[in-house]
Amino acid sequence: MQALIRIIRDKAAWVADSDKGCLGIKTIFEIAPEDEAVRNLLHKNNEIFLVMMTDLIQDAIDKGELDGSEDASLLAEYIMTTFTGWKQAFILNSDPIKIKKMSEYLIKSITRQ
Repeated sequence: MQALIRIIRDKAAWVADSDKGCLGIKTIFEIAPEDEAVRNLLHKNNEIFLVMMTDLIQDAIDKGELDGSEDASLLAEYIMTTFTGWKQAFILNSDPIKIKKMSEYLIKSITRQ
């Protein structure tokens, strides 16, 4: 659970501290819909992170640190898509405090038992 919390906080810090948009996100929205090779490459990269996040979440579920009724892979994907939303919010609002608060809200919402 601590590794998952650290990943969430680290991602929020990266979003809040990064002046530029994410090339991966831009590529997903602008190039991947039309370019199958790019889409496949991004999908493979996403799958690696998704498997790691799913494993961390499943471990937390198995240890009783997260609700046992949760679907680990769905929760992992939810968290990962939330990161994309944070980047959008930061680009539009340039408010690092809000991003960090959103990360704490995410942690609070997934750790309720």
